[in-house]
Amino acid sequence: MELNNLLVSFLLHVIRTGENTYTRSYSKRITKTINYIEDNLFEAIDLENLAGKCNLSLSRFKHLFKEETGIPPAEYIIRKKSERTRMLLQEQGFSIKDIAYDLGFSSPAYFSTVFRQYNGHSSTEYQKKCYLR
Repeated sequence: MELNNLLVSFLLHVIRTGENTYTRSYSKRITKTINYIEDNLFEAIDLENLAGKCNLSLSRFKHLFKEETGIPPAEYIIRKKSERTRMLLQEQGFSIKDIAYDLGFSSPAYFSTVFRQYNGHSSTEYQKKCYLR
């Protein structure tokens, strides 16, 4: 339990300070894309726009991103939003509805579906669990 609390504290610190803890080396294009995604998690992120920022076609961008990171860009974005969601849910004062819209989800229902898919339980269950600690 104490180790879990330390890990959560560390992750909150990393998110708040903007430190990048990735030790993996990516090309400049993918690094730029990853930084853009992380800086704009509270926006709707369009893959066509990301590809354009890299001066690549959408298909080439998707291929290159997956080749370097191991996952497609859309999944990477969802995973990052899911990570940020877990951090926000641990802090009191954030409603699930507000988090869903702030992270660019089209509806709280879609947000809940994605959260459950990537975390194995609903955002409400996760938030309750955090509040009980």
